[in-house]
Amino acid sequence: MALRAPWASACDTTSKNPMDRRSVLKAVAGAAVTYAAGCTRVAPSGRSHLPSQEEIWDLMLRMNALGPRYTGAPAHHAFIDMIAEGFERLGIAVRSEEQRFTRWEARRSSLAVTIEGSSPEIIEIASPYPYSAPTPAEGVEGRLVDGGSATAPHLPDDLSDAILYLDAPVPTLPFHEWYANVRVYGDLQALPESVSHAAAQIVTAPNLEEYAKRGVKGVILGWTTLSEAHVRHQYIPFNRPLQSTTGVWVGPGAAARLKELARTGARATLTLEAELTPNTTSRTIYAELPGASRELLIVNTHTDGPNAVEENGPIGLLALARRLTQLPASERRRSVLFLLASGHFVGPQVASTEGFMKSHPDLLERTAAALAVEHLGATEWADRPDGTYGPTGLPELSLFFTKDERLAAHALAVARAKDPRGAVVDPLEFSHFFGEGRPLARAGVPTIGFLPAPSYLLASPPDGAIDRVDPKLMYAQIEMLAELLDRLDADQKLSLSGAKPG
Repeated sequence: MALRAPWASACDTTSKNPMDRRSVLKAVAGAAVTYAAGCTRVAPSGRSHLPSQEEIWDLMLRMNALGPRYTGAPAHHAFIDMIAEGFERLGIAVRSEEQRFTRWEARRSSLAVTIEGSSPEIIEIASPYPYSAPTPAEGVEGRLVDGGSATAPHLPDDLSDAILYLDAPVPTLPFHEWYANVRVYGDLQALPESVSHAAAQIVTAPNLEEYAKRGVKGVILGWTTLSEAHVRHQYIPFNRPLQSTTGVWVGPGAAARLKELARTGARATLTLEAELTPNTTSRTIYAELPGASRELLIVNTHTDGPNAVEENGPIGLLALARRLTQLPASERRRSVLFLLASGHFVGPQVASTEGFMKSHPDLLERTAAALAVEHLGATEWADRPDGTYGPTGLPELSLFFTKDERLAAHALAVARAKDPRGAVVDPLEFSHFFGEGRPLARAGVPTIGFLPAPSYLLASPPDGAIDRVDPKLMYAQIEMLAELLDRLDADQKLSLSGAKPG
């Protein structure tokens, strides 16, 4: 008897034969066709019709089965294909724009430290520093130097022949200084004055170039304020250029040990085998659903990411698109552009949404408002007093970013009804308008960015963090965003922004 794919259903049109990796990717790509078509054949119910929670979760599992979807990786291409086929099955033509960049992929990393006369001591690495320079297979060797903290280093004059260790404590993000007009909802009594967890490191992780210029052979960054489990597998930072020296992260235990070893005059051998692939391709996809006018609402996200939360926004966009196609165009006041950018995880090499908007000033001129959708269904995980890391039992704090008062009122109204815990905030600086909504807001488009940011947002654990996504919460948030999109469409006071590319 032929084996069925674990996702096969009564209306599955993919092959039921035993599958190799290529066939698996093909079958997963085909999953969006079933999803878009509404395999359960639930009768449409006007504007309330969405795919079922079971359909959405099934697509989540299929996405997660691909593994990390780093920009330009085979899994990322397969996911883009899956989403594009889903839109096309809905009858929405998909267009794409290609990007080219140098892809970086870590293969193996190791760290060994030797005190003269002793055998090498193996030090556990928590994760490589993305886009740092590969070493030869035998690694690079040098004297282990403790440089203090990355935020205030104390470096010797001579760093040639050095493997440099630096404390890299997780930063505290001062939300009370960054956001105004804070309106909380649900179980949240007040916006936290500050947030401090692994994902916050994206703001302050050091650039390695200044150390490379001084002859450092490699840099070891130590997490010193978080648990071992919390910091493992973090893909941080992803927003730095290609580095000319090697970098890795270590957990707090290894950090303490390295500081001890540096005092003994020990030498270290650091290995990071990574593949650099110039001229790698990826593509941004976009699809316009016509309405009663050419005036646009943009709904956007990105497709690349390391886990099941980062980024599952495309699944939400496909659900919103399927819902809207149940209506005749005459009942949609505005047209809707679904924009799914690539390049979020290749730092400054690709401009992602910003680059797309610069290439399409005509779309900006037609746009009345935008809604960015990211990180659906996230639950909160945190370090515990006993030093372990795990779920708190709460949903992750949701944040709606917007600088537009009309949009803030719409967001607050739908969030109070559907989302258990969050706040609508006005970023005082665009640098703190996180996510793919920022380029649109900066260009002058009235924009709402929905973005919960859990501590594991940038982690890539073996299971893809799928156990940290709540299917019911994800579904409720998609329902909420559907209602928000309805409000934006119905709001006749939203006028064309006249926005221009930044």
